[in-house]
Amino acid sequence: MIIREDVIVRPSYGKDAGKKLKYVRIKIGSYVYIDRGSIVSAGKIGNNVHIGKNCVIGHRTNIKDNVKILDNSVIPSDSVLPPFSVWGGRPALYMGELPESFDKFQQDFTITYFKNFKGQNMNARPGEPSSSFVIPQNTHRVLAEQELEQAKQPI
Repeated sequence: MIIREDVIVRPSYGKDAGKKLKYVRIKIGSYVYIDRGSIVSAGKIGNNVHIGKNCVIGHRTNIKDNVKILDNSVIPSDSVLPPFSVWGGRPALYMGELPESFDKFQQDFTITYFKNFKGQNMNARPGEPSSSFVIPQNTHRVLAEQELEQAKQPI
C-alpha cells in the first residue's frame, strides 16, 4: 500500500443500538495506491485499487478489487464500487471497464514505486560489502521522474 503526501485516512463511523458513536476499522487490501491530497473514509478497499489525486471517498464506501478512481472525484457515502470499474466526477459516476490485466499493471506500478524509495548506500565502493548506513534518495527528483513516466503511459 502506498499513501502519498497530504492524504487523510480516517475511519468510518456509525451508531450502535444505544445510539452511541462507533468507529469502524478500515480494511485496505494489497497494491493500493492513494495519490496526493485525497481524503479516505471508506469501510473497505480491495486489492489493486488506484485512487487519484484530490479524491474524497465517503464513509462506509466499499471499493472492490481492481478499481480506478480518477483525479478530483467524490465518491458518496455508502457506495459500492464493483470490480474492474473506473469512476470519476463530482459526484463520481461509472466511466467504464478496466481490462483483466489491470491487477498485474497495478501490482507492477506499486512495486516499482516502492523500489524507487529504497535507500542506497552512497559510501560503498563497487565490490565492497555495504554498511548499514543508508542515505535516502532525493524525494522531489524521484517524484518528478515518476510523474513524467506515469504521464507517458496510457490508462
